[in-house]
Amino acid sequence: ENVLANVDKFIDELKVKELIEEIMRIVFMLNNYFNEKEPWKLAKNKQYKEFIKVMFNSFETLIFIAALLYPVIPKTISRLFKHLGFSKPLKVIELKRYGENIDFKKLEKVKPILFAKL
Repeated sequence: ENVLANVDKFIDELKVKELIEEIMRIVFMLNNYFNEKEPWKLAKNKQYKEFIKVMFNSFETLIFIAALLYPVIPKTISRLFKHLGFSKPLKVIELKRYGENIDFKKLEKVKPILFAKL
């Protein structure tokens, strides 16, 4: 709820560690949501309406996370936005209303891995 306010505050105060921790809270929430909803099982069981809902929510949240992380890791996030069909990275201020950020026709098949496994 207060994520944007916290993010703005941490940016203004140049608190990079706190900024990343706040963004990671969203990442963990998305990860939990995705694992709980198990979209791979929804697709396998032909529950397409629920599958589309889960994927849509996940994509929208991923776009939001990417916009927040862009100032921190711009090269990686630029690649992520390209994979998501954007010609350039979005800044938080450029995000549209929920549900208007994705053009599924522009999604490309992701080839490279963004982060190497440690």
